[in-house]
Amino acid sequence: MEQAFQAGADDFVTKPIEDHELRSRLRAQESRARLLHLLADVDPLTATENRRATERSLDRLVRVAGRRREPVSVALVGVDLDAVNAHEGTALGKSLLRRLGGAMRDGIRGEDLVGRWDDGTFLIALYGTSPEDALPRLAKLLEVITATPVRGTTGTELSVVCRAGVSSFPVDGTSVDTLVWAAQNALAQATQERLEVMSADGLGRSASAEHCDVLIIDDDESIADLVCQVLAGRGHTVRRLADGAEAAELLGDRQLTARVVILDVGLPGLDGFGVLRLLGDRGILAATRVFVLSARHSEAETLRALNLGATEFIAKPFRLPVLVQRIEQALATTERNQ
Repeated sequence: MEQAFQAGADDFVTKPIEDHELRSRLRAQESRARLLHLLADVDPLTATENRRATERSLDRLVRVAGRRREPVSVALVGVDLDAVNAHEGTALGKSLLRRLGGAMRDGIRGEDLVGRWDDGTFLIALYGTSPEDALPRLAKLLEVITATPVRGTTGTELSVVCRAGVSSFPVDGTSVDTLVWAAQNALAQATQERLEVMSADGLGRSASAEHCDVLIIDDDESIADLVCQVLAGRGHTVRRLADGAEAAELLGDRQLTARVVILDVGLPGLDGFGVLRLLGDRGILAATRVFVLSARHSEAETLRALNLGATEFIAKPFRLPVLVQRIEQALATTERNQ
């Protein structure tokens, strides 16, 4: 028996052995193996995934998103503990990291990911979430986890600053390394500019970007105003633009974001196909549904719109109730992905 254990055996069984005893021993070893495997992937301080497990989980998440053509937002959240460590030492800082890890686990969905990346940094991945939706979500999460004041041993309130840099799959990268690199650069920029959340697109964009449920890009006032009134009456936030070039600039720079875009082909400045092509090039179509409207409903135009990434091609004149129903179905789809 001693030789067996020294050689690495997990258990020693003497023959003959009862069936129920052997089954019990096997179940116990199986449970122990599962526990050891779980503990090997968990950061002992924060109870989130450790870096090795986080890299593996993020790679799996990105590959699934690539197959399903879904976006993933990757955030590196930096926790500044300088003030806490300077006044109280590292014990309180570790306690705070443990609390923040729990808050982050509670603040994400089952399909998302949170892990401890290094000493004072967490990685959060939001599946099916575009940067436009990720920024306000992360800003709200940071607000929640820093809302409770940190008090030192003397009762002094100490400030803890959390900032996040956000990158997006597939816009900013298609691998773990490129997405993390982009998020790190965004976090450095957020720290330098003292912003709460910063995206990796180099535009200095933060949670102050304008968002709406539906953006209508059509220079026909009678149609656009009617659709706006109906959608607003059903509780949706709606914005309207009449110029294709203006819409391309606002959407391309992500100063304006929308879950659903109603896009007319015949626009001044830049036609609808040009706007659609830009949205595809910037990776915006991964999280935005686009309905193309056109008075010219040829097969060639339909195929062109769909090949550029449109969700649907709708010929004018159209039935308003049908259009509204399709818009609300698209909104429900994007809501489930958030």
